[in-house]
Amino acid sequence: MKKLTLFLALFLISFTSAIHLVNTDYSLVVSSNNATECNFTYLQLPNQTTIFYNIDMTQNHNDFSLLIGAGNFTQTGETCMGITCTDGATEEVGSVCEDINSTTTSNNQSAILFLILILSALIFFIGGYLLDQDWLIFLSGILWMLTGVYVMIYGILNFTNLYTRTIAGVCLAAGIVLLVAGIFNISKSGGTFQE
Repeated sequence: MKKLTLFLALFLISFTSAIHLVNTDYSLVVSSNNATECNFTYLQLPNQTTIFYNIDMTQNHNDFSLLIGAGNFTQTGETCMGITCTDGATEEVGSVCEDINSTTTSNNQSAILFLILILSALIFFIGGYLLDQDWLIFLSGILWMLTGVYVMIYGILNFTNLYTRTIAGVCLAAGIVLLVAGIFNISKSGGTFQE
């Protein structure tokens, strides 16, 4: 049961990372104690194309902000935004880079299917473990593998990225281990399901 709890904890921790979706607005915020003006100067896309701008950022106390439109974030990969700040006498130049690596691929129906798969796999696994039924462990392995394949293709709750693919790999590995363990125990008991 401790291993199951650890797996669920790792599953939930994967969602704590901030994810910026492709085709969504980006709020650029820069803090500076001395600057009196900051400008958004360029956008370098993942394909190394650079688009030059000269847009004043809005000042709020020590923060400067600008909402960059979703049309600028249509490619996955690292996108860098150039910033120039000045206090009237000196000028500082820098950039902020954001990894745009997520895409939306699913809808509410696919979220429901994901939840059904993951809950079914958990129920069969827990039931097989508590009732000592090898055929439930075998079915749990199949459901874990189906969950892994589903997550690999469609993602989890509208996210398809490196994190969801890692979760898919863990589901596939768990499914293979449970499937093999179930088959081994069934064959060890003479090829019949335990009553």
